[in-house]
Amino acid sequence: MIEKLEFKKVLMLLFMTSFYMAHAQLTDLARLEYSFIPKSNSEDQYTRLRALLNYPIELKNDSYFIVGGEYNRILLNLEDEYDFETSGLNKIHIIDLNLAYTFKWNEKWRFGVKFNPRIASTLTHKLNSDDFL
Repeated sequence: MIEKLEFKKVLMLLFMTSFYMAHAQLTDLARLEYSFIPKSNSEDQYTRLRALLNYPIELKNDSYFIVGGEYNRILLNLEDEYDFETSGLNKIHIIDLNLAYTFKWNEKWRFGVKFNPRIASTLTHKLNSDDFL
């Protein structure tokens, strides 16, 4: 119990101080990632390939409209027993559209807003309303 409480305190301290240490937050223009989590205490494996591309369009007065997209392909090798059916979850596709607008609020601050529609599906059946987020 004490270790759990200490972990929560450290996590809260890191969260609170991150606002004071941060000077800027940058959006990626392009990114390619590969993640692999092998089995250890479990028979399950997780593999992810992620590709992202954003294109900023400069407007006026140091403001930008950003158009982009992101694709994630997640491969799951689920061998452990679960309370739900896992046979259809071996490959998941996530497709995002990124639409954002940002402008310089003043000399120290920049304001931004982002709209991020998403399709998340196994793509084994026709897309339905549950696949759109």
